[in-house]
Amino acid sequence: MSTEQGQAGPPQWMIDTFNATVQALMEGTATACEHVVAGQTNPIVAVAWKPGIVSCVDCAQQMFFCGDKERCCDFCGLDVSDGEPLMNMQLRHGALFFAAAVCVHCAPDDVLTADQRAFRDRSRAGA
Repeated sequence: MSTEQGQAGPPQWMIDTFNATVQALMEGTATACEHVVAGQTNPIVAVAWKPGIVSCVDCAQQMFFCGDKERCCDFCGLDVSDGEPLMNMQLRHGALFFAAAVCVHCAPDDVLTADQRAFRDRSRAGA
């Protein structure tokens, strides 16, 4: 498993969600677009905000990027429709690419910019 987020590695909740997706794929219980077949080597996509669903790259936009969860933190559920940033985190294993989006309050420090850490600290202080 590799990560795009930095040296600290992914948070445990993300690893657990990723592993559940892999298990669902192996057991044949994942919901998938018609292009996902067992043992394929073409890239496939899964996202934390729609657990148990797997898609080919071409169908990912249609399957994952619509609905009310699109602007929510995948860990705490915070709705950030007001413009607060979401950090994208990714895991990859074989052909499976797994994405999650987290708010600045839940993101590990090593994925935040100095401005994002300052935003988080101000909002925690009630400023």
